[in-house]
Amino acid sequence: MNNGEYSLNAVLTADISVNEGDVSGCDGNKAEGWRDWTPIGNVSNIGNASNIYSGTFDGQDHTVSGLYFNDEDAEYVGLFGRSCGNIKNVGVVDSYFKGNNFVGGVCGRNDGTITNCYNAGNLTAIESSAAIGGICGQNSDTIANCYNTGTVTATGSVASVGGVCGCSIELILNCYNIGTVTATSSSADISGICGYNFGPVSYTHLRA
Repeated sequence: MNNGEYSLNAVLTADISVNEGDVSGCDGNKAEGWRDWTPIGNVSNIGNASNIYSGTFDGQDHTVSGLYFNDEDAEYVGLFGRSCGNIKNVGVVDSYFKGNNFVGGVCGRNDGTITNCYNAGNLTAIESSAAIGGICGQNSDTIANCYNTGTVTATGSVASVGGVCGCSIELILNCYNIGTVTATSSSADISGICGYNFGPVSYTHLRA
């Protein structure tokens, strides 16, 4: 993807499967024939802010499944790496993401809007102060009408880990989590919704 293409709008017209079957239970072990996923808006290894996704992505209630990403040095990990655009109406299912920091099923770091999205994948972050959440690792704008049913795990000593968002300074609205959220350190900030929160949280709840 060229730099200018990160501002393009996109619409899903069908479910997409990158790797067949349920990748989420692989425990990091890559099966033969699996393709690695490169997050849309990948700024981790490129180091170029112009690669942040800035368009509108409308999943039209379709799913993206079978995403496999396992790089313990990588930041900005998810379906999207880093976005200042609009991501809506998409589910990430049967997928596995493991990275260093800013890990989310939908987006590693959100500087735009994420609405009507969900994650049903397996996420892990290992950096000592990592931000990881079912929907996004770090939020600085808006997450609305989203939910997580996947597994979220942080191994870092002072990580921020949440079912919806790891760390947020802006709005989280009408979201919920029923997935498993785990931090291996007792010093980590952990919550079913947002691990470390500075912004408003409205009409969010846990479901049994």
